[in-house]
Amino acid sequence: MIDYLHKIYSEKKESVERYKKLYSVEDLSEKIKAYKNYYDFEKPLNNKKKVNVIAEIKKS
Repeated sequence: MIDYLHKIYSEKKESVERYKKLYSVEDLSEKIKAYKNYYDFEKPLNNKKKVNVIAEIKKS
């Protein structure tokens, strides 16, 4: 089991390193801004007039 997790970790780390060489932080910020299917959680959570909850419901 540990070897399998180590393999996943190593592959993900390599993937992230390759991605970092391809894109700068500014490029990623622009991609996020252009992404239209994005929900900004910060604005509702900063609303002090209401109770704010983030929940996830999973169907088993």
